[in-house]
Amino acid sequence: MYGNILNFPELMQDETRRRHVLEHMGKGLMCSEKYREDILEYEMESVYKGVIPVFHIENRNLITGNGEVFDNYYSCSIEERLIKHIRKLSEKNGELQKRIIHVQLYNCLKREEAGAVYDAYMLPALRQLTPKRIADYFVQNVWNINGKCEWITLQYLETEICLGAADDYLYGGISGAAVFFAALNKKYNDPVYQLIFEKIVCQIKLHTESDAKMGDVCGLFTGEASLIYTYLLLYKITEDDSYLIYAQKQADKMMESDAFKIDGDDLLSGKAGVIIAYLELYGVTDSRKYLEFAIIIGDLLLNGAGKREKGIGWFNSGQSNLAGMAHGNSGIALAIAFLWKYCKSEKYIHYIKAAIDYEDTLYDAKLCNWLDIRECDRYGEGKDMAAWCHGCGGIYLARKRIHELTGIPLEELFYVFAPNKEDYDTCLGKKLFAAKKENSCLCHGSLGIYALLKQIDVEAEEYREEIKNQCLSFEDMNNIGFMNGITGIGYVLLDEDNLKLPGVLGLNMSIEV
Repeated sequence: MYGNILNFPELMQDETRRRHVLEHMGKGLMCSEKYREDILEYEMESVYKGVIPVFHIENRNLITGNGEVFDNYYSCSIEERLIKHIRKLSEKNGELQKRIIHVQLYNCLKREEAGAVYDAYMLPALRQLTPKRIADYFVQNVWNINGKCEWITLQYLETEICLGAADDYLYGGISGAAVFFAALNKKYNDPVYQLIFEKIVCQIKLHTESDAKMGDVCGLFTGEASLIYTYLLLYKITEDDSYLIYAQKQADKMMESDAFKIDGDDLLSGKAGVIIAYLELYGVTDSRKYLEFAIIIGDLLLNGAGKREKGIGWFNSGQSNLAGMAHGNSGIALAIAFLWKYCKSEKYIHYIKAAIDYEDTLYDAKLCNWLDIRECDRYGEGKDMAAWCHGCGGIYLARKRIHELTGIPLEELFYVFAPNKEDYDTCLGKKLFAAKKENSCLCHGSLGIYALLKQIDVEAEEYREEIKNQCLSFEDMNNIGFMNGITGIGYVLLDEDNLKLPGVLGLNMSIEV
C-alpha cells in the first residue's frame, strides 16, 4: 500500500495532503499495541524519504529496515509455530506433508541430474510385493474430500512434478485402479477391497453421467475414450453387463462432441486410441453407429498423415514421425488394422504398410531396435528404448496384432528385425531381457517387459527372477496409475495367480496379460 503512494506525484509534492493520507492509513495499521507508535513512526519516516518500509523476523523479534529491534514482538518464533503445527497433524496428514517435501527434493535431484537415488523412502523390492500389499497401500492413501474419495498422485508439469488429485482416466488415474481392484476381487473376498472398488466405479460412472465433453487429449489410455476401454475391461473381468451399458453411454456422449477437437493422432492420447476403443465396443455390441464413428475418426487420422522420403508419419508427443506403440507409427498402424478388420478396404492396408515403411527407417540394426527420437534435437541422436511405449517391445506387440487382424505376413512386418520368422520371438526376448530399467511400471518399466515376455512366452520367469531384487522407483510408489504406477504393477502380479485377465498391453481382451 505504501508503495502505491510513490505512483502519485501530487502526494509527494504536497506535504499536507501526504500527511493526511498517511495518518488515515496509519489508523488501519494492524500491529502490537505495545509497539504501535514506534512502528508507525518508522513507516511514516520511510515514506517521507521515498523509501518503502521493510521488516524482517529473527526468532521472536521484529526488526525494521533501519535496524531497530522490537524484542519478543511475537509470542513464538516461526520454528516454534511450525513445530506446534506439526504436532497437531494426524499421522496421515504428516505422511502427506513428507510426500510433498520428498517430491520437491526429487525435483531438485532431477534438475541436478543426480539420478533417481532417493533415501527418504524405504522403497520395497519386487520380491516383497504382493497384490494384497499394493491394495492395502492404495486403501491407506484414500482421502475423503467433501464426501468424495480422492487419491494423491504425481502430476507432470512442463519443468517439474508435483502432487495432485488423480484424474478419472486409465493411464494414471482411478480407472486403472478400478481395473486392478476388479481383478483383485476375483482372488480375495475382502469387503474393504469391494467397497473401494464400488466407490471408484461410482465416481467413474458419475463422470460418464456428467456433462464433461471430449477434450483435445483423448485416446485409449488418456481422456474420455479411455473410459470406454475401462468399462470394456471391467465387463471382461467381471462379466457384469452394467459395464457394457456404461461403455455405450460414454461412447454416445463422446459422439455428441466435435471429433475435430481431438488434437493428437497417437494411440495413447489421440485418434488412433479413439478408433480402437470404438471398434472394440462395436465388436461386443454390433451397434453400427460405433463403427461409423470410428470410420469418421479414421478418415481424420489418414488425412493427417504426412508423406516422408519413405512412407508416412504423424505429428505426436510434440514431435513428428515417432516410432513405437504409444505415440508412434506402430500404434497408429494398429488402429488402422482394426479398421481394416471391419471394413476390408484396401486403402487401410496401403496406409499400414506406408506407416511401417517410415518406422523402419528408424531401425538401428546394431542396437536391434527402433530408435526413440523424442529428444533427438537435444542429444543429436535417437535413444535405445526397449519398452511398451517406445522401442521394440510395443512395436513387436503392435505388429503381431496387425498380422492377426489383417493377415499381412510376419516376414513383411519384421523384415528389418529378424532374418527368419522363427527368430522373431527369440530376438525380441534377448533385447528385452538385456534392458535395464529404473522403473517397474507397465509403460516403461521392468514389469512391463515381464508382461511382454510372458505374452511371447520367452524367458519370462527367468527375467522375473532377474528383477526380483529391483526396488520400486520413487515415481512408481507415488503414482497410483495403471500404466505408470502401482495399480498396473499389482495387475501384472495378480496374473501370476493364473486369473486369466485381459491383456491390456497387447490390446487384445481375449489374451491374458
